[in-house]
Amino acid sequence: MRRTRRQSPCTTGPRMRTELLVAQQIVVITS
Repeated sequence: MRRTRRQSPCTTGPRMRTELLVAQQIVVITS
């Protein structure tokens, strides 16, 4: 599993938002 960098939670962008959403879903699935 690839781990996306979670270093800038304050950055607001279209790509970062989608990446964060995907990361959250992956975390929920893996947890």
